[in-house]
Amino acid sequence: MKSLLHPSSYRSRQQGAGIVETMIGILIGLLVVLVVYNLLAVSEGYKRMVTGVSDAQVTGLLAQFLAGRDAGNGGNGISLAAPDLVGCTDQNMRPAPVRITAGASAAVSDSFISMASGAPRVLWSVPLLTASSTPSSGDEFEVQSPNGFSKPDGSSAPTATVPYRVVVIDGAGSCQLVNVTSVTSPPDAATGGVKLTFDAATVPSGTFTGGPGAAAPARVLILGPDPYVTRIRYEVYNTSAGANCSAANAQGCQLVTTDMLQAVPTRAPIAQNVVLMKAQYGVDTNNDHQIDCWTAADNSNTCADGKDYTNIADAAQFPFIEDFNRILAVRIGVVVRSDEPDLKGLDRSLIGTARTTVDGDAGIRQPVYLFNCSTNTDAACQSRVLVPDGATASLASPNCAPGIICDGWRYSVYETIIPLRNTLFNSTL
Repeated sequence: MKSLLHPSSYRSRQQGAGIVETMIGILIGLLVVLVVYNLLAVSEGYKRMVTGVSDAQVTGLLAQFLAGRDAGNGGNGISLAAPDLVGCTDQNMRPAPVRITAGASAAVSDSFISMASGAPRVLWSVPLLTASSTPSSGDEFEVQSPNGFSKPDGSSAPTATVPYRVVVIDGAGSCQLVNVTSVTSPPDAATGGVKLTFDAATVPSGTFTGGPGAAAPARVLILGPDPYVTRIRYEVYNTSAGANCSAANAQGCQLVTTDMLQAVPTRAPIAQNVVLMKAQYGVDTNNDHQIDCWTAADNSNTCADGKDYTNIADAAQFPFIEDFNRILAVRIGVVVRSDEPDLKGLDRSLIGTARTTVDGDAGIRQPVYLFNCSTNTDAACQSRVLVPDGATASLASPNCAPGIICDGWRYSVYETIIPLRNTLFNSTL
């Protein structure tokens, strides 16, 4: 019998992966993770770019619509009373549909105020019936306007909780905004007069003359119920810094409105990430009812017409209704930026380098203008605004100095022209 021999070549085989196979597997896994992360980063970069542009567009359109609506509504309800209001010494009562206040520099936003009323019936001032009156708290002030203090359904409107706002005009330049809390009802059958009771906190001061034969009778302009009378101010404000927005504090800038007629005016934000707003007047210099000149509110004689548009409510510069009617429109430009910076494709070596600020230069970034003409090289474009451009302090910084346009952010620029239709209507009377 042959014995079964087990040669040494028959050895037990090893099972499983060795160190080389393990390292190769780990390397392949890391490459897959790297590719996946790179795809996610690219996808997030495009998503951020699209979202940033979309946010800026929506914000810009909203800001443009709201500002244009209130600016166009300016003068509503007071244009017919312009002959009485034009002599007011109180600038807030003069018949300027829109008043622009220029910013301190190109990097600081302008602001504007638009005033309108919501009187349901009477849109012109009515005379004082009594021969002489010195009103005090609780006194009655008789005027000939039974319909001016009625709701559309005919019921008496003014109450202590919902007063009517009226402007008392004494005929000598004093125009006072007061609240009427009640009126007699029904009106006097013979004269059609009603007696007004003023809110104790807003009683007009002085002696008012009226009645038949008065040389300069006092008059009352009814603006309507309190919620429907507005003097709205639009401005770009930094809520976190508690100051007007500028190139030094662009983070947290918002377009806000303030109703200046309220007892405690409070800013109400309506659009975020608005970093610049500029507004200008469109002026008719030759009475042909066409705009011949655009001027900012910080230049006294841009249109070469001898007028100072720094403050159109100044009676020395705009003493007549015709002076207000020269302003046919306003144009508003806003610059909106994205919520977050978009660093995709940004050349970090260019941070802090010089920018293009001169027409025709082939620099890193072309200049951005508001109210520009056909091309950026048109230096003769009247009253255009060069948006300040600066380099970021760092890639993560939300601010840049001394400019508005910064590296790594997405921007949208919007402009609109608003005809001042109430002034145009008044000019045809």
